[in-house]
Amino acid sequence: MRKGEKIDFVVKGNRVRVIIPMGADTTRVIARVKELFKYWRMSSAPTRGLYRHSLPLVFLLSELKISIPPSVIAYVLMLMGHRAEIQGSQLVSDAPLDLVIKIAEKASQAYKEAVLLNATPLLKRLAASVSAALDVTPEEALQLLTRAEIANFLESEGRWIMRVGEREALLRLKKLSREMRNNPKGA
Repeated sequence: MRKGEKIDFVVKGNRVRVIIPMGADTTRVIARVKELFKYWRMSSAPTRGLYRHSLPLVFLLSELKISIPPSVIAYVLMLMGHRAEIQGSQLVSDAPLDLVIKIAEKASQAYKEAVLLNATPLLKRLAASVSAALDVTPEEALQLLTRAEIANFLESEGRWIMRVGEREALLRLKKLSREMRNNPKGA
């Protein structure tokens, strides 16, 4: 679709009529509208309690500060107590689309700060995820990861590294976030 093209939507009850002006690329525009509608439908109607959010649609609707790996969104959702898994170009989760978009924006801000850390790429993703899920800075997230025996600071290299694999780290983080949600600050 080119800028300036006008597409009208007429809503009657639960039906939507899309009016697209005739032009050279009308077929392409119609295909794009159908594709976006399919993505929206998967994101708005859960199947067995799970939504299938198209990652391109999530990134399109989010106002990101920096590009983020899709796994960061899934990690944040898991740490907040939601089911979340990346399957191809989709995020399968029990969280609705509006929450996923808010999480993506929050995770993007956290990831923007986390990329400045002198740490391994996986550790940066985990620090950003913990930061977004628990409302702490990425530096505080690294301290939490250290206390959970997930991360270590190597004095010789001046760099943060992982002590455990990704799967074990996620299991420990789920447990830690559950404890932190049940015992909020100051309680």
